[in-house]
Amino acid sequence: MNAKEKRADSARLKEVLSRNECPVCSLLSDDEFDLLCHWVGKSGPEDGATEERIRLSDSNGFCNYHFWRFAKISGMYGNAVMSIDQIGKILNIPGFNGKGNNVIALLKDHIKNVRCPVCADLKDMESAYLEELMSLLNEEENKMKYAQGDGLCLPHLMLLSERKEAGPLLQFLIERESVQMGKIKADAVNLGKKRNPPLSWEQTRNEKRSGLRAIKKLVGRQGQKILDKTNQIF
Repeated sequence: MNAKEKRADSARLKEVLSRNECPVCSLLSDDEFDLLCHWVGKSGPEDGATEERIRLSDSNGFCNYHFWRFAKISGMYGNAVMSIDQIGKILNIPGFNGKGNNVIALLKDHIKNVRCPVCADLKDMESAYLEELMSLLNEEENKMKYAQGDGLCLPHLMLLSERKEAGPLLQFLIERESVQMGKIKADAVNLGKKRNPPLSWEQTRNEKRSGLRAIKKLVGRQGQKILDKTNQIF
């Protein structure tokens, strides 16, 4: 990552530090959509064997999650184009014509060796964001902003804790995690108490969003698989 990209990451992280969601998840969700849009832009039949198409072929395609996300924002031609190479690779598996004895084992190997390029790029971005977040939280001003939001989701807190350089920050992060989760729980409890009128008219925005905030805090963003060592299953 060059200096310009590092400054951009820093600026984006500062903007989301005080949000009611994990700052790393927030940026990755935006990045994921941008990456998928990039692939949609490279799915035209006129593009031929582009670098991206070759990369996708070599990766044995997208993972199941990102193939469906791609399909939702692409058209029928783009879906067809991005599937051709993958169908072709499977048809070329020795014995797939019914005359081989080991075809199922080879097919399993093919599927097991899917290395989704969107997942790979997001993993690199995730690592860069965690590194930059540690740098930002060395400043008191940024710590105050972080304390105002819901903070890191539990999966990203655990991932960050594996970094040696995170040692001095861990106590602060764990203390804030306790406070942040306590606030979410209190909002959820209040939401239940205000279920019926006239108290329901007094529900706050944070109370109404407490359920989704709790889920994001516990498991991170939808589709996230940062704890999955195989990098394949959502």
